[in-house]
Amino acid sequence: MKTIKKYWMHIVTGIGAVFALIWIVANYFTGKKLKKHQEKIDDNEKKIAKSEGKSEVVETQRVKVKTDISKTKQDIEKTETAKKKRAPRNKKTTTQSKQNILNKTQKQKKS
Repeated sequence: MKTIKKYWMHIVTGIGAVFALIWIVANYFTGKKLKKHQEKIDDNEKKIAKSEGKSEVVETQRVKVKTDISKTKQDIEKTETAKKKRAPRNKKTTTQSKQNILNKTQKQKKS
């Protein structure tokens, strides 16, 4: 008992040092794990930001395609209405008709 009373301060500091070493080592390894997890979280946040940017681009493209489709539909309707309306036919005069007949007969004679 005399030796314990004499060296009680050294024994307590030794036990405290052992607990301090255990605490330091535990914090070191948990710190590494925390860094790894934080890196993964940051990487996931970057991926999310990229995908959000891509979704914004897709949304703008979708709106653009919708407007293009509506313009195309309007053009189709205009062409269909123009197709239904016949252009007035120019009446040929008798001299133009005669000239046309003469031209056709002359071509047949040459060949």
